[in-house]
Parts: sequence; C-alpha cells; structure tokens
Amino acid sequence: MLPDGFSDLVGIIVQNWDWDVLPKKDTDVWDALLYTVFLGATVRSAQANYAKEVFGTFLDYDKAKAVLTDANWRKKALKIVDTELRSIHDTPGEGFKRAILQIAIHEIDTFDLSRTIGDSLKFFSNYKICANKIKSLENDRRGSLDLIASAAHEIHNVRYIKGVLWLYNCGIAKEIVPPNAHVTRFLNECGYPGFGWSRDIPEDWQIFTIACNKMSDVAKQVAIELNREISPKQAQAAVWYLQTCRGLLDRNTKKKLTPNLLLAFLKNQKWSINQLNGKLGDVEELEDVTKKLKDFLG
Repeated sequence: MLPDGFSDLVGIIVQNWDWDVLPKKDTDVWDALLYTVFLGATVRSAQANYAKEVFGTFLDYDKAKAVLTDANWRKKALKIVDTELRSIHDTPGEGFKRAILQIAIHEIDTFDLSRTIGDSLKFFSNYKICANKIKSLENDRRGSLDLIASAAHEIHNVRYIKGVLWLYNCGIAKEIVPPNAHVTRFLNECGYPGFGWSRDIPEDWQIFTIACNKMSDVAKQVAIELNREISPKQAQAAVWYLQTCRGLLDRNTKKKLTPNLLLAFLKNQKWSINQLNGKLGDVEELEDVTKKLKDFLG
C-alpha cells in the first residue's frame, strides 16, 4: 500500500525530470563517483556536496593520482580540512559543516579516504571507465548491474549503495535502486515483508535484488495511477525527497510528514520541486528548510 500522495509526489518530480543527464566528459564520470565517496549513514547529500567542494581540485582525476605516490598526501588533505574548519565560524550551516569535516578528518587519519581514492583510480584504469563507456550502458541493465557489482567488490567503502548512486549521477541505472535506509524504510512503511528490521540489518548486497524488485513494483503501481511510464529510479527519487526531509526533523515530528503534507509544504512555500532539490543539496540551506518544515508541521 503506497502512502497517500506518493504517486502525486512522483508526478511533480517527473514533470521536470533532469536526473538522467549523461556525462559529456570523462572527468564527469569521476566527479559523479567523488560525491558518493563522502556519503554515509549519518551524512546528508548536502554535506557530501560540501565536502567535495572543500577538497576542490585536490581530488580531480589527474591530481588525485598523487594519492598513489605522494607520501605527504595525508598531511596535505588534513591541511585542507583544517583550513576550512578555521573559516566556518558563524557561517550558515556551521553545525552540518563541522560534522562532515570531522568525519573527513577521521577517514583521512584511518586511511579510508586515500584507500577509496586509490582503489577508484585503479578501477577506472582497469575497466577503462570513460563517458563513452557509461553512455553505452544507458539501456543496458545487466551491464550496469555488473559494473555496480565490480565497483562494490573492488573499491573500498563503495559497495552496492554507492555504486548505484554513482551511476545515478551519470544519468543511467534507471531500472535499479540503491538498497539504502531511505528505500528500505519506505518499503517497510508500504508493508513489504522483510524490510522491518529492528536489529541485525542485512548487508546491502543481501537485499540489493529484493529492494530493486520491490521498488519496481512501486514504480508499476505509480505508473498505473499516473497513466504514464515511471522508472524505479523516478520512484526512488520521490522516496529520497520524502526521507531526506524527514531526516531533518526530530523523531516525533518526522512521523507527521507524509507525501501529501510534503506537497502541501511545497505549495505553502511556493517552492518547485527543483527549488527543494537545490535547498536539500546546499549545506547552508538545511537549517532554514528544517525550521520551515517544523513550523509548517506544528
């Protein structure tokens, strides 16, 4: 059973759908992966965007190769973060910024970040990853699944969730969904059996296929209600908006936010879905969105 208003939420999302833009340059494919590197269980999309911006050209494809040869790479990475930490006092979104920067420091100190970057460089080289290769997979579900599985096994800290999100950022993988908390919580809310864990949450590879299948069912239900073709990726986008907004709220308040109320909130604020997308992707806008949501929900 889909939550009331969910299909309508999907409907406004697909009106101006722009999540399937293919990469124009080889570096676009690398940049698409970098964003996912900073994502985590407690890291919002806006924070991942911010972390990527903080490192700037330091992690560009050609410059990132220094991680394989430069003994001072860790020291240089920490200096970038330290400089940013000293510059963000009293800036919008300071709390969100400090949280992700502290995570970045930990991942640099434990060599997690350098290992992920190094593995990614080797992966791109070994699999000859480029814009044309990605474009060749646009309508190739099997090929996309194989590439995700390879990335999940060969790149440290990527796994299936980030592998899917990487290809999402490349404009493909329309029939696939990431088995992340957003999706699994939504499927549990819809009453699909096997998604209501209170403990011992399965690894993402264990639920990848079933999550894809169930979100395909969701997309088919939405397609019937809207009388138009809907991809699992588009249905997942609506889940992302709903769960991301809920994630800004405290436990009691987030329970109030339904798809219908999210649509009413957008109307109340006179925001388009694209404007909401921009705000949810900007770390300096999150506190304002949170306050407005709390005020709206009472």
